[in-house]
Amino acid sequence: MFNISAVDKKAQSEGQWVDYSGDTSFKIASLSNNTRYTKRREQLERTHGKGPKNKMDSETSLFVTIKAISETVLLDWKGVTEDGKTPLEYDAEIGQQALESNPDLLTFIIDYAAEIDNYRQEEIAETSKKS
Repeated sequence: MFNISAVDKKAQSEGQWVDYSGDTSFKIASLSNNTRYTKRREQLERTHGKGPKNKMDSETSLFVTIKAISETVLLDWKGVTEDGKTPLEYDAEIGQQALESNPDLLTFIIDYAAEIDNYRQEEIAETSKKS
């Protein structure tokens, strides 16, 4: 039987905490039906322009993607430090820098946010029980 309300809309839009490594975790919103992400990406594409044939070069496209993700998909973090000791509060600009300098983290965030199964109510209930 198909459950039409199987996706937790609140978790999709407001994000959910996901363990990354050690004591580090990230609050990640879904990319699926994320109108904030879509609108922000479109704004950035207009701002940074498209080149010939209405295409953006790969470097600019990556910049736009990372900036939009840091503002609308990656929403918070825990266990991130500035110098190995001082906790660093999440800020979209700092998040953007972290994603630009760490391709593995960027891949992790995109992969998690793109997988709709991560936002299914059953999955969230199981994750909550483990915490």
